[in-house]
Order: sequence, then C-alpha cells, then structure tokens
Amino acid sequence: MEEEKLNQIVCNVKFISIFDNRGKIIYGKYYTINDADQQREFEKRICILAKDTNPQNEELDIINIDNFNILFKLQGDIAIFIGLDENDNECLGAEFYKIFESNLGTIINYKYTRSGLLKNYGKIVTLIDEMVNEGIVINTDIDSLERLIELRENASSSNTFIDFGNNAIGGSGSLIGSLFSGAKSLFG
Repeated sequence: MEEEKLNQIVCNVKFISIFDNRGKIIYGKYYTINDADQQREFEKRICILAKDTNPQNEELDIINIDNFNILFKLQGDIAIFIGLDENDNECLGAEFYKIFESNLGTIINYKYTRSGLLKNYGKIVTLIDEMVNEGIVINTDIDSLERLIELRENASSSNTFIDFGNNAIGGSGSLIGSLFSGAKSLFG
C-alpha cells in the first residue's frame, strides 16, 4: 500500500551517488549538475559533511547543501546519497531511500562493499534507471524492478539485442523512461 502511494506522488530526485569509505565515487547520476568539475566539488563537500555529521552509525541522516535535501547513510564500506529538491517532502524521500536501499541490498546480497557494488554494477545502473527518469520517481514496485533487472541481464548475457535506450553513465534511457519520453513527445 505504501509503495502504491509513492508511485502516485512526484519526488524530484536531483542525484544519486554512492561512495566507498575513502570518499571515492563508485556511482553518480546527476539530474541537475551537468558540469563534471562542479560534480566533483559537490561530491567532496557532501562527503566531508557526511563524515562530520554521521560517523558510521548506519542510520538515515539528512543534510541541506545548495538547495538540496540530501538523505544519506553510511552502510558497511559505502555511503549512499540521494539528493532531493529542498522543497520535497523528507518523509517521502526517506520512503524512496528505503525502497532503493532494499533493492540495492538484494542485488549485492547485503554486502555493502566497493567490490560488491562493482561486481553488480550493471544491475545497479538498471535499478536506478528503472526507478528514476530525468529526476522523477517512476517505479518503486520491488517485483517489477526485479523483473526488469533480470530481463536486462538475460538480454545482455545472450546475443539477443534489446534496445533499452542510452543507459550509459549519465544517460537517461530506461525502459519505462523511454515509454514516458515517447508519450511526452506525442502529447506535447
């Protein structure tokens, strides 16, 4: 029931970043900061603030930087950051974070390490692409996300070609996202 409510509410995700315990970026997807130098500077700032704010207690915390509400948690050897618009509902953001974290945990078998993330990098990219399109939360259904990740993994492991759009780092193409983009172009 809570997931159905979340699917009906718009949440403005500004970025999703994952760092190792040394502050090195493992994954970063930004929907508002387009300049690579600005991204790196921003990443340094949030890592420093996170370290000062939340020294490895594995509880969800929130900080505000540059008009972003940033939800983050230090989990094992990694830190997960999700940035929202400062006007977004923090409780809704926390629910989105929990769903993302649950799906991520399933993918990496709850081994929150750099190597666990890198080993499953393609699945993580798929997860994020299928949950968020151009900063808008489009899918939080756990079963649906698991099926989409499995479908993409099976397609890439066989010689079958399925075009899921531009899903390179920084790309915005997801299966559901491409459907939204197509509908958007039809209806203006």
